[in-house]
Amino acid sequence: MHALLTAVLVWEFATLTLAAGGIPPGPPPIQVLTLLGGPASHRGGPWETGRLCDRYGVRLRA
Repeated sequence: MHALLTAVLVWEFATLTLAAGGIPPGPPPIQVLTLLGGPASHRGGPWETGRLCDRYGVRLRA
């Protein structure tokens, strides 16, 4: 659950940052990478949690 919550919060903060401050300064490719790079790096969290549950029998407690 923590990985999913982290991914949701990172994308939400990226959206709020874009709405409040606009696109970061710099050349267009750097702007896109800066804006999407952080949230995209957190996409592996839910996938990794599912893989741990399927392969290794890890159970998450609520």
